[in-house]
Amino acid sequence: MKAAPNIAQAMAAGKSPCTCLKIWSPLAYGREDYLFSLWEADFPQDIEATLESFGLMNYFTLDCMRVDEIDWAKLARKKVLITAR
Repeated sequence: MKAAPNIAQAMAAGKSPCTCLKIWSPLAYGREDYLFSLWEADFPQDIEATLESFGLMNYFTLDCMRVDEIDWAKLARKKVLITAR
C-alpha cells in the first residue's frame, strides 16, 4: 500500500485525529478481500476521515465497532470466572 508510509508519518507527527495500533492481513493465507485493524479514536468518523484523506476509501469498506480490551492475565490473577450463556 503506497499510502502506508504517509499515514504512519501523519500519525507519528500527531497530524491525525486517530491512531492505527495494529493491522492484521490474511493475504498470505489466500484472503485478499479482508484487512483487519485496531484504531484508537474518539469517534468512528475520525477513522473514516483519516482513511478518506489518504484516498483509501476507494479501496475499503469500513465497518467500525467499539470494543473493550480483555486483560486475560489480570482476570486470571483475580480468579474471575466468565461463563458463556
